[in-house]
Amino acid sequence: MKIRLNENEKKMFEKHPSFIIAIFYFILFAISIGFIIYLHKSESNNISMDTNCFLNTGIACFSIVFLVKSLASFVECILITYIITNKRIVIQSFNLVEINFDKVESIATNSNLIFELFGVGTILVTGTGGTVLKLKNVPNYLIFRENLLKTQEKFNKKNQSNNGNTPINNNILVPQRSKVDELKELKALLDSGALTQEEFDIEKQKILSKN
Repeated sequence: MKIRLNENEKKMFEKHPSFIIAIFYFILFAISIGFIIYLHKSESNNISMDTNCFLNTGIACFSIVFLVKSLASFVECILITYIITNKRIVIQSFNLVEINFDKVESIATNSNLIFELFGVGTILVTGTGGTVLKLKNVPNYLIFRENLLKTQEKFNKKNQSNNGNTPINNNILVPQRSKVDELKELKALLDSGALTQEEFDIEKQKILSKN
């Protein structure tokens, strides 16, 4: 289902889930199949038949799990789009799941050690009433979260000016960081391989051009 923009609403940026996760699980699937083939050829060696059968069954189960996860991640990459407008956060798939910025209470991130190496993580958007919007396997997720916070900050400032400077959604605290801190974070992402040199140069220029 495609998103329909409301009056005075414009699309700021969008992302698809990272293909890296699908590739990662497929590699694990291929490795597990390789083990099964190796064990099959080793039936005549020192491994007993019962042990060989047990190992084959266990690895086969893992290989099926890896294959399912790989296919599921691949399908998600094609069907799911994360869209950020100047008014809301939307997950677009067969149906739309969204939350308006004026309902957002917090924007957090989550990632494990392996996916962190590829700059892939999950963004958790918590809204009023305990509603949680989960943006899974977001590439360059730290930069994506920073863009989210900046967009929300602009939304809040605009609403405050439209409502006689009445504070809106003061539960969100956007940390103010120096240019040096932002450049250090970008460099770390570049060194880890999460950013290409071209992406690094673009983000670096944006930071240096700030007032």
